[in-house]
Amino acid sequence: MKITHLILAAACIVSPALAADNESVLVKLNNNRAEVYTVSGHYVRTIGSGDVVQAATNGQEVAILRQNGRVELYSRSGSYMRTLGSGDVTAVQMSGDSVALTRQNGRVEIYGTNGSYRRTL
Repeated sequence: MKITHLILAAACIVSPALAADNESVLVKLNNNRAEVYTVSGHYVRTIGSGDVVQAATNGQEVAILRQNGRVELYSRSGSYMRTLGSGDVTAVQMSGDSVALTRQNGRVEIYGTNGSYRRTL
């Protein structure tokens, strides 16, 4: 399966994923909320309450970085799953079943989407 990366605007954080109907979706920031859209432009849902500074997805889960430096994981359906980080996270990335948290001290911690710690880089 081929997933195409799209750039909506320079200020948007964009990630590819798959919707229930296998149509690719994008996660972008709008008014400090993570919005999920299909590639064809159909709105799916909003995650976050106005304090989201970054969003990432692996196609199954969505990770949002809040202003308080904590990362929250949500299922693709929008259900809260868990929180990662202790308030000093500056960036988040997702790939497969891994979530990478960049901390203020420059260290990168890798977690599984199930919340299990894997390693520090």
